[in-house]
Amino acid sequence: MRLSFVFLACLAAVAALSGTAAAYLISFDAPSWVAAGEPILVTGTSTYPPGAQGSVIAYRAMPGNMPVSVDYQVFTAGPDGAWTVTFDTDGWMATTYKLEIAQNDNYPLGSSSVTYRFVEVIDRSQDCVVTTPATQYWEGDITISGVAHSPDGGHILIDISDASGQDISGIVPVSVAADGSFSLRYAVPGPGTYTIRYSDDKGFLTSGEVTVLPAPAITPVPPVTPVPPAGETGTTPTPSTPAPLAGLLAGVFCAGYGLRQRRDMQS
Repeated sequence: MRLSFVFLACLAAVAALSGTAAAYLISFDAPSWVAAGEPILVTGTSTYPPGAQGSVIAYRAMPGNMPVSVDYQVFTAGPDGAWTVTFDTDGWMATTYKLEIAQNDNYPLGSSSVTYRFVEVIDRSQDCVVTTPATQYWEGDITISGVAHSPDGGHILIDISDASGQDISGIVPVSVAADGSFSLRYAVPGPGTYTIRYSDDKGFLTSGEVTVLPAPAITPVPPVTPVPPAGETGTTPTPSTPAPLAGLLAGVFCAGYGLRQRRDMQS
């Protein structure tokens, strides 16, 4: 009886040791808030073996409602167990989201692991009303404009990318006038679609696209030749003397002729 008890105790100890050895640790960090449309960068560490995979699930956690899964990202542990994933929040509602490590039977987690974080997604799009024309003709640059409401830092930060996602401008600060308006003309390589991100010192505000079209071709207008009315030859008529002037000339001629006749008679 005593032998059986000792044997069972040994099995329990081995099981406990095995469970402890098989438990993995994981932890990760994420920003406490982001503006809607701004990516959420998640960075983590783990005791996972290199190449091991896991996933992070994003839940929309609205008060009074069941959490709803909106996205998930798969990560791969590096040589030191580090990993990263990024969530694209474009189209996400402005509310609280829970990021949670998904359970993985191949890599059970120990109780010291950090398996979830909360992130607040804030809609700041109304802090900047964009008036940039969505379609513009190629003139060497594009016109960017808008009205900022209480911008952080007193300026708007403009960043322009081309259709391939290549940043072509870097961060360009634009001063905001007393009425909140701002404007900028920035040179771009040529026609195409450009994405403009609007931010301030607090973070991302909103974004928009501008389509730049080739400048319309200017067609020269041919000279118009007047067409004479039907029945006319189209030749330039000989100028005629106006009637009052003709009568005056005739009267002078007649007076001169009469005076000459009178002189001849007297002689």
